[in-house]
Amino acid sequence: MKSKRIYLAMGLCAFVGVVGCGSGSDDLAVDTIEAQEQDLSGYGVEVKCVAKNQFGYVATVNGTLRLTKHDFPQGFLVKGKLKVQTAQYGQPFKNAKFKVTGDLDVTGHYAFVEPPPGKPIKHINLVFGPADSSVNTSNISYQTDCSQSLVKLPKGSDLVLEHTMRHYPNGNGQIGVQIDVVNIGNKPAHAPSGQVNVAGITVNGALYQYYGGTADPGANTVNPGERGYIKVLLPSGTLARCNQYDVKIDLGHTMQSGQPNPFGNDAGKARTPCLKWNTPITSFEITSEPDPLIKNHSLAEIVSSKWVARSDGKLCNACHFVGSGKPYSPPAGDIAYNQTVGAGTWETKWAAEFIGQGIKPQYLKDAFQQWLNDGSL
Repeated sequence: MKSKRIYLAMGLCAFVGVVGCGSGSDDLAVDTIEAQEQDLSGYGVEVKCVAKNQFGYVATVNGTLRLTKHDFPQGFLVKGKLKVQTAQYGQPFKNAKFKVTGDLDVTGHYAFVEPPPGKPIKHINLVFGPADSSVNTSNISYQTDCSQSLVKLPKGSDLVLEHTMRHYPNGNGQIGVQIDVVNIGNKPAHAPSGQVNVAGITVNGALYQYYGGTADPGANTVNPGERGYIKVLLPSGTLARCNQYDVKIDLGHTMQSGQPNPFGNDAGKARTPCLKWNTPITSFEITSEPDPLIKNHSLAEIVSSKWVARSDGKLCNACHFVGSGKPYSPPAGDIAYNQTVGAGTWETKWAAEFIGQGIKPQYLKDAFQQWLNDGSL
């Protein structure tokens, strides 16, 4: 999110929360991972901005901004297409159409968007109220009035998938499953019970906030803008690592409420943990808290000597390099998992040899073992 957004400059206060690990004695500790675009269909801004001033530089702006993701805690990420007309008052308008990306504050009062690099227009400040908005080039600010725009934001509680879920043994032939969600509404979501469908199986579940959430512990509540999960029990073998499954939440419409329709974005795909060569190592991917030396960094970064993963501060190429005389003597630069170095690749030889060496850090050996277990891709 950009620090120059107009609503931050105006001192707007947004709600505050913390994301982190599961709360409660039977929950897994997890950290935030990058997810797909959330399904925020039905929400967004119909932009209508008119030239208001009778002097100076003026502009009109028309188009649509759709919400793509709740950007905790400030507001929403947006993208769309805008038609912009700019002119010095009294002169002919110049027309431009382009795609934009940016962000919308949590109240829906302000947006800051930008076209792709190389356009004459650098950024647009949109105020959906009585204050003036502006279309800005590198040296001119064109004034416009966007008070006629229509802003549609969730009013009430609205849970949307974060497209990730984790699972773990629960005994008695079952697995516990945590389906990650975020409340994009402006009111708490309270759900001690509700129906969901995972991989074609319909079960009852309950809503929980993640550790650091601001709702009362044990209240089965996720406050506005905060992350949580719906916990369910499924038969063992229903889910596997490195897969994605169809998920639909709140089948009975008991877990959320409000306007215009919190139930229209309840279905989608959710993936299970999977550690790949270029995947950042997080507690989601390896289901345990990674050592700080490797957390949020990939095996590719470590093996390619772009990140120090040892407590002595040495990169891998401090010992392993062309001419080192060691069996594993890689060239400089990025190392792919299927790149042949010496007698094999990391996929076929070097990961297993690394794991078998007693002098190597256990936390790094565990990561390589998980990578091999997940298919070494």
